[in-house]
Amino acid sequence: MWAVLIPLTLVFAGYLAFLYVLPTVNIPGEAESPQVVLGEPVLFLEAPEGFQITYYTKDVHGARVIEFVPPGMLVSQTAEGKVSLVVDKDGDGTAETVSTLIDGLDSPHGLATRCLDERTCELYVAEHDALSRYLYDTAGTVSGVEKLLDFAASSVDRHRTRTRMFLGAPYEDTLLFCVGSAC
Repeated sequence: MWAVLIPLTLVFAGYLAFLYVLPTVNIPGEAESPQVVLGEPVLFLEAPEGFQITYYTKDVHGARVIEFVPPGMLVSQTAEGKVSLVVDKDGDGTAETVSTLIDGLDSPHGLATRCLDERTCELYVAEHDALSRYLYDTAGTVSGVEKLLDFAASSVDRHRTRTRMFLGAPYEDTLLFCVGSAC
């Protein structure tokens, strides 16, 4: 029996967890494989049969939006005013490193990336009062910030999050950007 792991990301209570889908295939003549457990189980959530929920990391407080990039994932932390890079270096389903990539931001929320070549990508960060573009190197560094839009934002604005995404082909150069509430 072979198990295929398909990770689905969950963000809850400021923690990153993965829900692993464990479909199995019976191979004639082979014994059944034991269920694979990756990482520390999340005990207060109950997964349906054939699924498991484990922590990917507990070190990203206030996690809001995830963008998968080489070598791991970028995570916006709205209340902390930063974007972090989370990396599972050995592929065991648990992150070994969490590092601050950008800080000093005004309630960052939406993240989007568009790669220019194999090493350099554009990272778009939507804050409460601005949309900025950074150059992101797939080694895990940023440089060259450029503010693209300013918003008239106030401290009493309850619609602080700015969600964004690039469209698929043939419109891959089109960035959609939400101004207002997604609720």
